[in-house]
Amino acid sequence: MATMVNLWICELTKLRDKIQSEKKQKKQTNLFLKSQQQEEVESTKSRAKSASVLPAATAEKELSEETVFWLMDRFSPC
Repeated sequence: MATMVNLWICELTKLRDKIQSEKKQKKQTNLFLKSQQQEEVESTKSRAKSASVLPAATAEKELSEETVFWLMDRFSPC
């Protein structure tokens, strides 16, 4: 009788270990998917941010009209 109980206990521990390992795999898969989704969201945000920053940067690089005329006079062929 005791051997049967021990046998059942061993079988139950094996089943518990299988279930726990499957849960860990599912959890790791879910974490992996969540991290990918977060990366996509962050990249979308960074693209939006870089797009909003770009016009401000180009506005700083514009030359005044006077400077353009001076450069045209200086470097235009005679």
